Amino acid sequence: MSEEIKGITWDLDGAELMPWLAAQRLYKAGFKDAKLLTTMWAVLEGESGGYLKAWHHNVSRNDDGSIKIINEMMEVKSTDLGFIQKNIVHTPKVLLPIVGDDSKNFVKVLFEVYPELARGDRSAEIAYKLYQDRGFQPWYAYTNGGYEKHLGKAVLAVGNYLALANGLRPMPYVKAT
Repeated sequence: MSEEIKGITWDLDGAELMPWLAAQRLYKAGFKDAKLLTTMWAVLEGESGGYLKAWHHNVSRNDDGSIKIINEMMEVKSTDLGFIQKNIVHTPKVLLPIVGDDSKNFVKVLFEVYPELARGDRSAEIAYKLYQDRGFQPWYAYTNGGYEKHLGKAVLAVGNYLALANGLRPMPYVKAT
């Protein structure tokens, strides 16, 4: 398993989309088929938890999965941004300290350069274009199967969106015991 450090290699920042609203954004972007919409919702829940400014640095690693540190710096090859975790490649690679606020400040600048990735509607449109080009291949939560644990909540989110869109009462979210 790869080493991850909250606030340094990843974080869940920004507003969290209500589950039905995330489904609505994806539906309006083009994910019209219910099974496809449910799968995409589960994938993005596994990627970002529905947070609009979620981020994850893809860093150079040692053979054991730990972060490769050189002079207290980590090498960031790319950063996944926003609700859809769009991969932004850094050429050249970026060196950031392994401590402090440099990672968060760097991500803040990335969202200034890519403001559409901090918006649920625009990023859902980008996700649909990515899906049309590559299927689910760009998303790690799909390729590693992690999305599957979110399918139950995805069905409820999609169902609630469809209920609200048709003037019906949505079902409440309850945690399984």
